[in-house]
Amino acid sequence: MLDAAWMGGVRLIDTSASYGETERRLGNLMSDSQPFDIVSKPPHLSETDSEGLRAFIENAAHNSLANLKRDRLKCLMLRNADELHIHRKSKILDVLFGMKRAGMFDQIGISLYRPDELDIALEDGFDLIQIPVSILDQRFVVDKRLRKAHEKGIEIHARSAFLQGILTLSLDRLPTYFHSAEVAIIDIQRIALELGVSVIEAAVGFCHSVPEVDYVIIGAERADQVSEFCVMPRKTIPYGVFASAAISDETLLLPANWPIRKDLLP
Repeated sequence: MLDAAWMGGVRLIDTSASYGETERRLGNLMSDSQPFDIVSKPPHLSETDSEGLRAFIENAAHNSLANLKRDRLKCLMLRNADELHIHRKSKILDVLFGMKRAGMFDQIGISLYRPDELDIALEDGFDLIQIPVSILDQRFVVDKRLRKAHEKGIEIHARSAFLQGILTLSLDRLPTYFHSAEVAIIDIQRIALELGVSVIEAAVGFCHSVPEVDYVIIGAERADQVSEFCVMPRKTIPYGVFASAAISDETLLLPANWPIRKDLLP
């Protein structure tokens, strides 16, 4: 997969210390001729108390570097904005900025889930944010603060282009929980057909068309999937053509709000 990614022009990998043995496997498999930029996330800060916070974050970063066999990361990213409320925010930021100055990583990042959390990125000195962007989920795209973040020099990564695969399902496979989004999905399929692209191409093209987005994060399980995404034509798709397909219901847009049921996804 790494060979396919590098040959296909991929230069950034998003991972986490909480993804099992992923970092260790990446470290064993990446060659010196594949100097990927690495973005990683430490375990949840709720796993430590305030007294042990500094050691917890520093140990997590050191372990990631050791497992990845790297001297430094591109970015160490907090998992969500709620992490800043588990302990005193100023203490967390003090630890992170100190580690950045020490050269352990180049950027301090945070993963956001709601547009109002953009204020955190704008006010607290974050270098990078990761946000959900999809044809169904345009909440950040239409928020003026995203442009402010971009103009401030904050790097912006888009994730969840397929909304955990929901966007790619045929209507007969759509879980009952998402039936209220059927009209929007039908609209997406219709517009993609009119544009002469697949829904997957439309979803990726939509993310790339957002001028503030610097990287689109896409998950893959096999080398052929990586190759497929890499050779996919970069269609210029003005995101305005999909404005009618946007929904705002966060019970549908945020996977954390989805009910835990075996029949939720196929």
